[in-house]
Amino acid sequence: MTTIQEIVLDLCYESDKYKTICAVQNDYNSRILKIEITDQGRRTYVNKGASVFLNIDNQANESKLFDCSVNTDGSISASIPSWVLQNIGSYICNVSIIDGNSKLSTAEYFCIKVNAVYEREGCCFTTLYLDNQYVLPTCGILW
Repeated sequence: MTTIQEIVLDLCYESDKYKTICAVQNDYNSRILKIEITDQGRRTYVNKGASVFLNIDNQANESKLFDCSVNTDGSISASIPSWVLQNIGSYICNVSIIDGNSKLSTAEYFCIKVNAVYEREGCCFTTLYLDNQYVLPTCGILW
């Protein structure tokens, strides 16, 4: 099952509060961001030939960037990477767009908050591995 979370980011917005996207630890390959870009509140369309990157900083001040794709409607799609989903916590992100004229535009910051994979008392999650590769978390009841 794939979860698509939509967010609107502005090229000229400044605030002390970040918009927040929530995800669950270990939800690999199932969390997709659909990002709409605006310029001072007006919808702007990203050209299909543009290079788009999701820039992410973790709590240890490590930074990585990840490729995004441009949709036919001019919005952006980005998969939340496993680097983010492996640990609980908050990750500060933004999106950079490089168009065909080598112009760089960066949208406002937002936060991806990764919540723990378990929420109930008495339930723990263990990880299932097949041939030493991660497959999925499984739930077992604590006695």
